[in-house]
Amino acid sequence: MQIPRKSKLKVHRELLNNQGILIRHFAGAVCYKTDNFLEKNNDALHASLESAISGSRNQLIQAFFADSSTGQRKPGAGRLNFISLGSKFRTQLSTLLEKLYSTVSYTCQNALRLVDWASGTSFIRCIKPNSHMVAREFEGSSCLSQLQCSGMTDVLSVMEQGFPSRTHFAELYNLYKGKMSAKLARLEPRVFCKLLFKALGLSDADFKFGTTRVFFRPGKFAEFDQLLQSDPAHLAALVQQVQRWLIRYRWKLAIYGALEVIMLKNKILWKRAMYVRIQKHMRGYLVRKRQSHQVKAMMHTQSMLKQLSYMAKAYQQMKSHVGKTGLAEVDTVGRKIQAFRLEMIQDRYAGHKHVATVRAKCEALQQEIIRSQEQLRKATELDRNAQQQARIAAQQAQMQREKLEAEEKAARQASQERHMREEIEKRRREEQDQFKMRQQQMMNAMPPRPDDELAHSRTAYQ
Repeated sequence: MQIPRKSKLKVHRELLNNQGILIRHFAGAVCYKTDNFLEKNNDALHASLESAISGSRNQLIQAFFADSSTGQRKPGAGRLNFISLGSKFRTQLSTLLEKLYSTVSYTCQNALRLVDWASGTSFIRCIKPNSHMVAREFEGSSCLSQLQCSGMTDVLSVMEQGFPSRTHFAELYNLYKGKMSAKLARLEPRVFCKLLFKALGLSDADFKFGTTRVFFRPGKFAEFDQLLQSDPAHLAALVQQVQRWLIRYRWKLAIYGALEVIMLKNKILWKRAMYVRIQKHMRGYLVRKRQSHQVKAMMHTQSMLKQLSYMAKAYQQMKSHVGKTGLAEVDTVGRKIQAFRLEMIQDRYAGHKHVATVRAKCEALQQEIIRSQEQLRKATELDRNAQQQARIAAQQAQMQREKLEAEEKAARQASQERHMREEIEKRRREEQDQFKMRQQQMMNAMPPRPDDELAHSRTAYQ
């Protein structure tokens, strides 16, 4: 009672450990008080009432209470060893039903079982009406929630819309096999019931077959029983229908069996093909796993060869002697890699090499590739320096040539200018000389005048 004390209800918190019990149901916790539990649940009859009932004139009531009227008790029975009214009624009702079952027909037995089931003596569903612990008060939402949690609403819905009537195959078989021929009576109970329903023309929606029982829609079991209780002529026609349906049923079974055999054969062939495919993939996986180091080595060497091809192109573009030397070294490393690849291919068929050996050879080849790359880097640097020096020398030579050409051009130009000046000066002198000669000739041709003679003398003096 530690948990109820944490409850919100004051009634739960005030209870002592010996005053109640707590049962946690799916819909909530329920506290049951143990005070006066025996007094509240004691339905034993008072002695005076029991004697009055035993004195009844009704023989059935006298038979019910015959043992109580004798006053005999079992030896060793204690003070609390009494038989309540409810337990006595259930015991007597069970005894009566057993006697009736042994004396009536199967239909009547089903009716009695239905009455026994409807009486509710073997099933009680308890719900908590309210949370205030008061009488005659129901909380609708709480009650509905409890019924939904217990699945009662679903059960009622299924019973209303589904198949409330049900019975075992063996019971139907034992009830109606006497009305059928010996050939039909030898069938299995399940097949017998199926043939019977099909022959009577019942729809598949009116009944459903379970594992051990058959379920009927409401009212369909009564129709089925009424058809079987008809006149002998109709029953003989019904037997003929059952036999014809049995023939069709067996023929369909034969067809379905042949189809199943064909499907089974195809399935076996398909499985065989799948087994082969699985083996193929598994063997390939195992081979790849066993030779994975060789595959990785082949891929690694392939990348090495690609690197060597790039290095060879770089050496071929060099114009110095370093390119030829490096190209020869690259060719040597490439032949080593090709020899290792050929060895790996031959080992694929000859046997399995150790992983460490293959890894060591790959590392050695990788080191040679690294050394070749370092040599290529140095050779590229030397070739670049040589090309740069050659380019500088060519530029200097070009500049020297251009300088000489400029000087020659300047000297030529100066010589031409000097020659032109000399020519010009020579022509000017010649023109002056010619002018003087013409002037002299003109003066000689004219008579001299005094003034002219004086001027001529002055000019000559100057």
